Amino acid sequence: MTELTSEDMEGRFLERFDRGCNIGVGPGWFPLLADLDDELSAIDPDYRLRQVKQKFGGLSFYANMSDGAAGTPVDQGNPAYQRFYAAIRVAENASYRICEECGDQGFMHTTRHGWLMTLCPACAVKEKAKPLRNKTNNAA
Repeated sequence: MTELTSEDMEGRFLERFDRGCNIGVGPGWFPLLADLDDELSAIDPDYRLRQVKQKFGGLSFYANMSDGAAGTPVDQGNPAYQRFYAAIRVAENASYRICEECGDQGFMHTTRHGWLMTLCPACAVKEKAKPLRNKTNNAA
């Protein structure tokens, strides 16, 4: 698999951004974003992207369907609308199991600066991050 760069991702999404935004996540999530873009484009080729960032250790992907895809932007009963936003939720949930830095299997950590990040053990060492202990994350 070819490694994706931030320039690749910004180039891929440049036409979709409503304003001059950037991709505010690490390279480990770039394949997840590329797959999500493929899925969303199949549902609505003209969807608009508002923001892509990491928030509380997970992916936050803010996008809107185009007016023509679901009849109206708020047509929540439309199956295309439901598939579109379900795909975003699936990708956001998946990000909590993927290292944001390298793409390996990861889990929640707290960085030395107090930020939450999903990292693999190797990247956690590089970031000097400690595993976050909770009911769904059995890390010590």
